[in-house]
Amino acid sequence: AALILWDHGYEQVKSLAAEKQKTVRDWALAALVTAVAIYLYPEVGLPEDALGVLAQVEKDFELPDAMRGKILKQRIDALQRLNRLEEAQEVLDKYLAVAPKDEVGPVLRGLFAAVIEDVKRLVGIDREAARAKVAGAEKVGERLRKWLEANGDETKAAQIEGVRFDLAALYMAIEDYER
Repeated sequence: AALILWDHGYEQVKSLAAEKQKTVRDWALAALVTAVAIYLYPEVGLPEDALGVLAQVEKDFELPDAMRGKILKQRIDALQRLNRLEEAQEVLDKYLAVAPKDEVGPVLRGLFAAVIEDVKRLVGIDREAARAKVAGAEKVGERLRKWLEANGDETKAAQIEGVRFDLAALYMAIEDYER
């Protein structure tokens, strides 16, 4: 609904004074970002619709880094819910470039967990496909490990070992005993 209202009123916004245009654009952006968050609620479950709104937001608004980070996080969340994990990993690079360091850890953890589950699911179905996805898991796991080393709390040593353990378990699952 927010996107429809934005599209419908966009021409009217152009006729406003510059200060009012900024205010209306800020409100519209906040409404659209909130709509995406609602689409991503498990009870609502509309991640494909969320991606459409995010594409429109990225097209229509100049986003400061903090807001760009939030938008990219939402895109990663939507792609995870759609099990489009390779795409989520591609967006991760852009996210890491603009996101505040204290917000990066949960995103890395979530994506790492999703990739691990995807590989585990594939092992029994298609070992070669699972083998191909382990490289992506390793890449995300390595980023998480580095983030933990630089930003982790007093439990970071245990968390780093957990990442290493998860990666080792994946290699064992695909019968790659050389790593």
